[in-house]
Amino acid sequence: MKKILFPLVAISMLSIACKKDNQNDEAKLPSKIMSHLERGDETITSTMTFEYDGQNRLTKVVSDDKTELYEYNADHSLAKRINVYERRNDTTLYSYSGNTVLVKHYLDNTDTLTIVDGLLIRKATGFEQITYTYNSSNNVERKESILNKETNYINIYTYSNVKAIFRHSNTPDWVFVLYHTDFSKNGYMPKTNTYKYSEQEDGTTTPYEYVVSNGYPTKMTSTSIHGEEEYSMSATIEYIDAK
Repeated sequence: MKKILFPLVAISMLSIACKKDNQNDEAKLPSKIMSHLERGDETITSTMTFEYDGQNRLTKVVSDDKTELYEYNADHSLAKRINVYERRNDTTLYSYSGNTVLVKHYLDNTDTLTIVDGLLIRKATGFEQITYTYNSSNNVERKESILNKETNYINIYTYSNVKAIFRHSNTPDWVFVLYHTDFSKNGYMPKTNTYKYSEQEDGTTTPYEYVVSNGYPTKMTSTSIHGEEEYSMSATIEYIDAK
């Protein structure tokens, strides 16, 4: 079964400094995203809320099935991420050496990240390697998973002229790319996301459209076909003032 990729399920892609990009760009941060997905006769509603510290770093993400807590080192690098579920907590620790970030999970397995100029280039686990390539705006243009030396899946992104919604957060960009790919901090919001299993197939393309108010998208919609089913998604985005 193909993965369903839309912003609140894949959450999965905005500038680091909390400054005005121009006179019409007031510094704001997303506080809530509410999504509504229609899939055949099924309707799925999801909500995510976001909290930040005094330096506009992401500290808490609450979704329907878990709460994510983020803690930082004195140099602003990510130190710890805790996933809080109903019956357990999973803690992930991060250590740094040059361009390498070691990600130690609660089961003691460790992933290796390669970060170059603040961008996530590669993620290697015990069984999978994911590579990321970027466009001139530092948005992810291609994400490819290699499993057992064979392509597992490919995501290819194009971008709109709508500025990225987390552009005023001081959380490192690679954190958004790793955990919330469609909401990278850099550049712009996605225009299309094509998902396929190999270079040869056409894949499934999900297009996004936005309603923008005062430089920020307040609504995003998408309709796509997965197999024989049509998926229709809409999401509303609320904001708070950045500090």
